[in-house]
Amino acid sequence: MEMKLLTEDMLQPHGTTLSVLVDGIKAKCVLGSFGTFSDRINITFETDHAEFGKTFKTKHFRFMEPGIVQWGHDFDQFEILVLDEENPFDENASSHPFNDD
Repeated sequence: MEMKLLTEDMLQPHGTTLSVLVDGIKAKCVLGSFGTFSDRINITFETDHAEFGKTFKTKHFRFMEPGIVQWGHDFDQFEILVLDEENPFDENASSHPFNDD
């Protein structure tokens, strides 16, 4: 299984879902507005993360460098590696409050 360092471009367009390792835990990662006015990162873990449980979502994030995503107001960060797996597109992530659908 080939692994790459996650970059923001890999999650474009919004709704693109990737299989990842976050701090060594397998998860799905997707960017999007999820029906809101600001972009969010959503990480759903296969097994509970010790700190976040099953799901982590925030609008307070930024990609510091490939493989490093900083989040929150205290500048915490994740190490995220991309697993080379196929995933469906997340239509909910790409929805926006101004969409007519």
